[in-house]
Amino acid sequence: MEKSIMKLYQTVCIKKDKIIQLIKIFRTKPVHLYDNSIFIVRRCYNVPMDKREIKTRQAIFSAMADLLADKDFESITVGDILERSKVSRSTFYSHFNKKEDVIKDLCDELFHHVLSPDLKKESGHDFSGYSIFEYKHLLTHFLFHVQEDRVLIKGISSGSAGAMFRQVLRGKLEPLMEACVKSKTIYKEGIDEKLQTKLFTETFIVVLDDWIAKDCQASPIEVADIFHRFSGDASVQ
Repeated sequence: MEKSIMKLYQTVCIKKDKIIQLIKIFRTKPVHLYDNSIFIVRRCYNVPMDKREIKTRQAIFSAMADLLADKDFESITVGDILERSKVSRSTFYSHFNKKEDVIKDLCDELFHHVLSPDLKKESGHDFSGYSIFEYKHLLTHFLFHVQEDRVLIKGISSGSAGAMFRQVLRGKLEPLMEACVKSKTIYKEGIDEKLQTKLFTETFIVVLDDWIAKDCQASPIEVADIFHRFSGDASVQ
């Protein structure tokens, strides 16, 4: 693993002392976390995965969604995921520590992409000209990716893992909504800001749930507009 991390250092020119520090941290962690440390480093430094790695993760995400259509999340084992995805055990654990991380990472990847400071033009939408601090566009961009992965996300959000999916989603949305409230992008006078943050977070999740249940038929821009009308601001573009 040290060799893999040093190879990554050479690829992206990360300072050697920083990599050595990370290796020392990983040595103090359980083996299963140490095994996927390369992906932690990549995420920290915004290093993209190659096509093979992306394909593997998509196979695992899709397998989880398929399994949730047949059984409760609690009944699903890592073995079930391996059998359905045709991924080896060692490959699975190089990406995830446990089955719960499959759902967490799905949310992580959605937010990690839309919060990237170096957005590129994508097929179907282009947010490359916007700052990540333009919160309305950030939420709309997030919705575009939900729509693209709607089959997978519906399988996870409507199954027994739905509560976990929403919990992870809530944890990602709250800091964003807090920033929206503090910047008065969405704001209601005379109401405590912490209460507003919770209100707007839950409102977005309810709007998102309704959209997913309807197979994301409305456009992401229309859904973002619905949310902003609930929040008292219908000026989203």
